[in-house]
Amino acid sequence: MEKQEQTEISSEPIDSVYAIDDEEFNRLKEERQREVDLLSLELLSNTTQYRKLMSQNYPEEKIRRAEETCRFLRHKSRILKTFTQLLDEYEDNFANESTIPSELQELCERFVQKTMQNLEWNDWNKKANTYEYNEDDEDMMFAEKQPKKKKPTAASVAIRDDPYSFWGVKITKS
Repeated sequence: MEKQEQTEISSEPIDSVYAIDDEEFNRLKEERQREVDLLSLELLSNTTQYRKLMSQNYPEEKIRRAEETCRFLRHKSRILKTFTQLLDEYEDNFANESTIPSELQELCERFVQKTMQNLEWNDWNKKANTYEYNEDDEDMMFAEKQPKKKKPTAASVAIRDDPYSFWGVKITKS
């Protein structure tokens, strides 16, 4: 009896189970293509251009960004106050007990470290770009060195004179 049930289940044509009409197939294909287009736009375009295109072509994205901006402006003064408090506590190595969560303290530490690295890098670049070339300065890597002349030995003379030398006439053994 079980075998009969199995044959009944498997006797259905596969095409009827997975059958979709051409219209549905084209709709799915277009949807996938839109997803690929959005992904490539996001990954390959500049951030400003991406935001501009998204706000022009997708009104819900424009609305979402406007809501984010309003939310930020509503909390801006409190964010600034919290950030100032975090910087003050960072200066004291977070020695005092704080009402600020430890997650924000860790993020603040990373932010300060990265900001200092960025500032140091910018300072270094300014120094490197304002460097004045002095003719007395000599880049040792590219400085011309006079090669030392060696006295030819009997072996090197013999190799140079050997017409059957594997290394050729101009190569000498040092």
